Amino acid sequence: MRQEAALALMARNPERLVRDQGAGMSKTIAPLANLRRQQVSLQAPDAFGRLFAFVTECDGEVGSRTWQEFRFALSVSPDTVVLASGLCDRLCAAPHRLEQTGRFATT
Repeated sequence: MRQEAALALMARNPERLVRDQGAGMSKTIAPLANLRRQQVSLQAPDAFGRLFAFVTECDGEVGSRTWQEFRFALSVSPDTVVLASGLCDRLCAAPHRLEQTGRFATT
């Protein structure tokens, strides 16, 4: 028996419990189908394709709950900003310093 036929049969059942279960299953099946379609779209090889798929096919409820529970991996505080800027300065200046010491040849 197909899924739609089974749900229709449950909807016509004289028992209220069976009708309510069928209605609950219908409410679950539709979002699940959307999530499966989005999962296939998110397997696109390019990042922009995945971003586009997420934006156009995003499940609002799942996206909302995800955003509410989101936490940054690193805390953003003044100390972190100073540390990050010092690290960036070191990394950007490293080739120049190596060239000055003769350990890095540019030609």
